[in-house]
Amino acid sequence: MSRTPGQQTRRAFLRSAIRLGGALAVSPGLGHRARARSPRSVQAPYNGRGLTPGWGLNTYYAYGVDGFTADTLAAAAQAMLDNGLWQAGYNLIVIDDGWASFDRDADGNLQADPEKFPDGIAASVERLHGMGFSVGIYGDMGTQTCQSRPGSYQSEQQDAQWFADQGFDHVKMDWCNAEAFDARERYTLMSEALVATGRPISFAVCNWGQQNPWEWAPPIANSARTASDLSGIYEGDALDHYYGSYQWSCMLKNLDGNQHPDAAGPGYANDPDCLQTGNGFFASEREEVAQLQLWAVMGAPMLLGLDVRSVDDRTLRLLTHPALQAINRDPLARQGRRLNAEHGHEVWAKPLADGTSHAVVLFNRTDSASTAALRWHDLWGAGSAYVRDLWNWTEIGTQRDGWSARLQPHESRLLQIAPLS
Repeated sequence: MSRTPGQQTRRAFLRSAIRLGGALAVSPGLGHRARARSPRSVQAPYNGRGLTPGWGLNTYYAYGVDGFTADTLAAAAQAMLDNGLWQAGYNLIVIDDGWASFDRDADGNLQADPEKFPDGIAASVERLHGMGFSVGIYGDMGTQTCQSRPGSYQSEQQDAQWFADQGFDHVKMDWCNAEAFDARERYTLMSEALVATGRPISFAVCNWGQQNPWEWAPPIANSARTASDLSGIYEGDALDHYYGSYQWSCMLKNLDGNQHPDAAGPGYANDPDCLQTGNGFFASEREEVAQLQLWAVMGAPMLLGLDVRSVDDRTLRLLTHPALQAINRDPLARQGRRLNAEHGHEVWAKPLADGTSHAVVLFNRTDSASTAALRWHDLWGAGSAYVRDLWNWTEIGTQRDGWSARLQPHESRLLQIAPLS
């Protein structure tokens, strides 16, 4: 996909905005040096995988349980190559629930639904690999999956080896029909079984935030879901206030459930569930942009939930905005934290690997226009700072003490901010 002059200019802007060694200090006309600070030391990932969050497509929101086949996956992969999503970093395809037969084979192995994968699922994996994609698969730690396919309870070693033999690069393990079990114990068994196969496989825990996975998952997994499915509000979900539509409140529920930034680092990310851009879930582009910017600053996995075979230009423009990958996959891999949330006007900040600057999202979750304000003392103390609007490609410039923006309902602003000495 060729780049227009406008795209080249925008990418040059990002190169100047996000660069190791404190790029803001050498911006034209800045004239001051940002104060250096050392990034936090984070333990290396347990399996060498997933140093930064995964990007790609998950079949669950895109095609449901019964709406995909091997040909569907190949067509989706080709579409992502053609429309620029692969080039933008979306290079993982996760095959979610519905791929398996309802019974194991005569040897007790999992097996793919022969109608969906007539040549076997390994052939589909090989095909996707040949197109340049990593491939993930879905399983369940219980006796059955959420859609009544065989679970991996007491079959962890056999299933892990089967996943490796089929060539999978990523395994997501759900928690249906497993609620009575000890999650840490069961997921540790699967983690160890995957490592024992000798194949590099990233591992995603998906027990919907039950039993506090952020407290025990980082040493055994590359990500863990921190809330229930984003598509609904379920019994036991915590939500202090409903805003706007039901769908908007669903997103806020998962946003609030993901507030465990101290657990995150290279090789582990908290996962608030898939992106809903472009599939009709949200009521406006403003809401879609807010989720994208917040997920980027939280360092969350960025898995698409739309049919990529028919994505429109507007949606592509949002999903391929270079600031998303620059912030989300910043090598420091810190999760942004919410600094304040006064009356629904929120400020989120993520330290970046240059050691000086932060990515910041000003966010209005409410249904009324309001002002969100950040004071520099919330980040590093008094003084001045240089501010860039990364989403709108504008230099806001030097600001003393802080900066604020008037935000419309459900609006957000993605910034980069660095202190000046």
